[in-house]
Amino acid sequence: MKLYAATYGLAGVFGTAFTVFLLSFYPAFIGLAGHLTFVPFGLAVMAIVIHFFTISAYWYGWDRWNGNTHFLLGLILLISVYIIPLGFRAISAFLNVPQGLELIPKPHLMSLPHC
Repeated sequence: MKLYAATYGLAGVFGTAFTVFLLSFYPAFIGLAGHLTFVPFGLAVMAIVIHFFTISAYWYGWDRWNGNTHFLLGLILLISVYIIPLGFRAISAFLNVPQGLELIPKPHLMSLPHC
């Protein structure tokens, strides 16, 4: 369990840092994508917070709570672990095929290559 927690935390930190670093090159895209995908992104972030709290409560409450409480925490843990990728996949699916989104080209925002 400690190896799982360390691997999960390390992958989450570096995956997020790498994504933020790459997306920092496209600030207009982040603004647009953030407004359009606020609900699934918020759902995924909320599920991550719930997952972190329930995984610690499940682990540290192993012999401290009765079986029903422990089972309920495990059920919340199971649901949150499925909601996290669902939120992120919804964002990826929308960005692949953005239904109802019409982009208007703005040539004045494009940078010209330096000669």
